[in-house]
Amino acid sequence: MNGGHKSSGPQSEDRVPAGSPHELARSLLERALARGKLAHAYLIAGPEGCGKRTLALDFAAALVCEARSFPGCGGCGSCRRMFAGSHPDVTVLEPEGRQIKIRQVRELSSRLHYHSFEGGGKVGVIPYAEHMTEEAQNAFLKTLEEPTADTTLILTASNLNRVLPTILSRCQLLRLGPLPGPMIERLVQERRGLDPETASLVAALARGNAARALALETETAVGLRKTMLERLLGLSPEDRLDMLKFAEELSKPAELQAELMEMLAGFYLDALHCKLGRGDLVNRDLSEGVRSEAGRQTLADLLDKLQAVYQARNHLSQNANPRLVWELLTMSLVGVEGARIQGR
Repeated sequence: MNGGHKSSGPQSEDRVPAGSPHELARSLLERALARGKLAHAYLIAGPEGCGKRTLALDFAAALVCEARSFPGCGGCGSCRRMFAGSHPDVTVLEPEGRQIKIRQVRELSSRLHYHSFEGGGKVGVIPYAEHMTEEAQNAFLKTLEEPTADTTLILTASNLNRVLPTILSRCQLLRLGPLPGPMIERLVQERRGLDPETASLVAALARGNAARALALETETAVGLRKTMLERLLGLSPEDRLDMLKFAEELSKPAELQAELMEMLAGFYLDALHCKLGRGDLVNRDLSEGVRSEAGRQTLADLLDKLQAVYQARNHLSQNANPRLVWELLTMSLVGVEGARIQGR
């Protein structure tokens, strides 16, 4: 539990560049602040890496800013303490590991009942609200149902299905969309010094996720992805040995398992879009392979392959044996009769 916003959570969102597309959400918050008509609790929802955390913390800064400036003037004492992570009236509740536990929620509730240290309001920020355990969410309901004076709660979530409906109903919901490709292109060019062509490809692969675009290694995004997909398309259902060798190679880089699955899913999404007549491919450097796969598969087959990738990804996230998962997935994608990954 922290003051200000120095910490990061399971999927830390870097600050998005100026000119954020979330102007509607920002203007709603700015007007509420200016008119003094603040809701007790806000829930900012949107896909990973779209800037939810940035917006939540900018709003928190505005709430304690001496000038009441959105997102905070940056120069007053309150803003400096906020951005240093030491403001006594701002509490940021971070997951411990991958969960926010009931003990943490109770501690937050206790802190919100204190008098404001600086004479203004108190702010509680919960990035990754869906990471609250069910017990923690039920405990948090009491804080929502019995709000303390001059307290504003700001939550963010990527998956609303994992947030209790009773919490959703008590928050003002703000929905954000993914960041546009050109904005992410500029971001990775500025932060990573990539050439325009590579930056464009990385931005496309990130699919609106700024954090992923900044973290995605160029060698993985370009070289490994291309090698993996070209080898997959060249596999024959009759050559079981080649399939097993391919699966074994993909199962070894433990730190890249999630990324490899994302790239594979992206390829089959491209093939599906191509089948439906859309031309906005992510894997634009592999457009020939995408179109070839779309041409030789039925729509149902492409949907089955995409579903198989998603199910394999779920298995890996639940600590299944990577080699076995990749073997079964490879056989399923290549078209070995009877090879099928069951849901989990």
